Amino acid sequence: MKRAFVIVAAVLILAGCASEPEPESSRGPEPTVVEYATENQVASVIAEYEPKWREVIEESTECRFLWVLGGSTIAEEIHGDVCFMQEKTIGITAQLVLRDWEALNVPESLQSLVTDTSTVLREIGRGDLKTICGEASRPVETDECNSELAGRNMLYSQLESSLNKWSPYL
Repeated sequence: MKRAFVIVAAVLILAGCASEPEPESSRGPEPTVVEYATENQVASVIAEYEPKWREVIEESTECRFLWVLGGSTIAEEIHGDVCFMQEKTIGITAQLVLRDWEALNVPESLQSLVTDTSTVLREIGRGDLKTICGEASRPVETDECNSELAGRNMLYSQLESSLNKWSPYL
């Protein structure tokens, strides 16, 4: 009896190993799993640019004085040129952040913050300073350029507020 039991068990084990797998079509659809980006992944997109953006925000008023009044030293003249380059760059990097966030599935915990920050970044990236204010190292003296720069200055205060809200994640 014991021997028959061992033989039956061995046959069942071998039969189980030799059986063909069930075809995928008979298993039914795979459950959909939504994979969200982590909070760190979402924050890392903005973390790359945050220090430079804060520098632009902090120096924006001083830079405008340098453009209007001119610098009294070569260092101030160069600083004014660097300021304008940074003003042009912030528009480009704002667009890069928006692009990168669109590629992520932002978790619900950050959705509101990303939306609020994206609104400001979209406005900053909207105006092409190179086209509006010229390709030179200083902005041209036109109403359109002055208006764009003034609008940016107002947006920078909103951006600074948004960046402050990101501080727990950066």
